[in-house]
Amino acid sequence: MSSRIAAIDVGNDAIKAIFGKLESELYIPNVIAKDIEDRPVIGIEELDEKNPLEGLHIRVHSPALQDNNAIYRVGN
Repeated sequence: MSSRIAAIDVGNDAIKAIFGKLESELYIPNVIAKDIEDRPVIGIEELDEKNPLEGLHIRVHSPALQDNNAIYRVGN
């Protein structure tokens, strides 16, 4: 069995993560803004010009929420 080590900190200002032996890290600021539509999907051929973590978008689905299926942008 193969395992991979990860350290994740969900802090007040950002989500910070380190994977493996410091070979890969991730930083997503806790800046959230409501949006009205999904952004276009970034294709593999566009990864040289666009960063998929810029303007990360999420859809929050929960029937318990008054604003169900709301779309938010997260990060810079």
